[in-house]
Amino acid sequence: AAAAATAPEDAAPEDAAGSIYGPVQPIEEYDTLRALKARRLNLPRTLEWLHSHRRWWRENQPREKRFCMQGDPGVQVCFGSGMARWFALNKQGIPYFYTDLQCWAPHLVSCADHTNFAISGLELMREAGRQFCPGAPEHGALIDIRHWAMWHANYIFYILDFFLMFLEHYPQCVHRIYLLNAPPVFAYAWKVIRRGLDEWTRERIDFVTDDEIFNGGYFLEHFDAADLFTTLGGTRDPAELQSTTVPGFWQQPGTEVDPALLFDWRKTPLPPAVQALSKLALEQAKRKKARR
Repeated sequence: AAAAATAPEDAAPEDAAGSIYGPVQPIEEYDTLRALKARRLNLPRTLEWLHSHRRWWRENQPREKRFCMQGDPGVQVCFGSGMARWFALNKQGIPYFYTDLQCWAPHLVSCADHTNFAISGLELMREAGRQFCPGAPEHGALIDIRHWAMWHANYIFYILDFFLMFLEHYPQCVHRIYLLNAPPVFAYAWKVIRRGLDEWTRERIDFVTDDEIFNGGYFLEHFDAADLFTTLGGTRDPAELQSTTVPGFWQQPGTEVDPALLFDWRKTPLPPAVQALSKLALEQAKRKKARR
C-alpha cells in the first residue's frame, strides 16, 4: 500500500492528484491480491497492474455499468436477448449465472458494446459474490454451447476481446465454468479461445455432457436439485428460460430487463423497440470509432 501511494516523478498531475496512485482501497483488495498472486508475488509488476487497472476503472466506470441495462442501447440489446441471467448459489454459497448460446446475438451490437455487456454482468456477479460468498468473492457460470454454429466463428473476436479485458481486470475471480454439451464444431473455436486464456482459468473450465448430467448426477454434487433445471438433472422448470420476463439479479434492485425489450433473434421481424436500439447502438459505435 505504501509503494502504491508513491507517484513516479513523471506522473501526470491528474494521476498524482486523483486515484491512480494511492493506498489500496477496500474495493481493490481482493483484485490486487489476486493480481499479485497471478504475477508470482512480483510487487513492481503488480503495482504497474494496479495503476493501469485504476486508469481503466476511471475511464470505464465498471460499477456504474451494473445498471447499463437501464440506458446503454447496446447493453440493453444484449440483455434483452435472454442470453445470460442469474442462476443460483451452489452448495458452497458461490453465485452462478446461466448462459444459453442459442440466444447469443452478436450481430446486433458492436464488439465494444458486447464487452460492456460483459462488464455489466461481471459487476452484477461481483456484487452477488460480495453478498453471498462465505469467503473471498468469486463466481461461476453454466454455459450451454450445444448450439454453437459455424457462423459464430465470425464473432470469435468478441469472445477474445472479452477475455482480454476479463483476465486483466478481473484476475482469478472464477470458481468454475461449466461448458455444456459442446458440439464437435466447437473444437476449432476452442483451440483459438484456449490460447487466449491463462493457465489458472483453463484449469477451472469443465466440459460436461448430458450423459454426465443425467446418468452421473454431475450437477447434483454441486447444486441443490430445486435450483437445477430439469435439463440439468434437477427439478426446476426450464420454462423459466422461455418466460416473458428475465429475472433481475438476486437482491440487486434495478437489474430487471424491460419486458418490451425481450426478444428471440431467430424470430423475425424483431420487436420495433429492439430494432431501434440495435440501430442506435451500431450508429453510436460507428461514430466512436470514427473519432479515434
